[in-house]
Amino acid sequence: MSDGELLLLAAAAAGIKVQYSDNFGDYSIGEPYSKGEQRWNPLTSDKDAFRLMASLRIYLVYPDFEACGDTVLAKSPEVSKFVAEAPINREGCRRVIVEVAAEIGRRGLSFQTGIDEMSGW
Repeated sequence: MSDGELLLLAAAAAGIKVQYSDNFGDYSIGEPYSKGEQRWNPLTSDKDAFRLMASLRIYLVYPDFEACGDTVLAKSPEVSKFVAEAPINREGCRRVIVEVAAEIGRRGLSFQTGIDEMSGW
């Protein structure tokens, strides 16, 4: 699955209206070509990834180093049998969050905690 497909499915799971923006050369939220338009990419933004994680009840797991090595896992109660895995670093953490969110969106599920109301989404 491409990064664009991951982002669109993750946004759908969180109930975020997102579009590709020529202004940013990336995805954005808000009215296109207005002052309210903001870049949205949880694959590159810690802030967007954290809000997505909180909104969808995604959690990170750091398994035993001896058993799994230097990896981070992401899970969600919504897709309990789906686990994303990546190296433990900021990029890896963001990627597994988006992969789990995209799986929630792919299955047509959505669980929002109300975080989106507080965050301005």
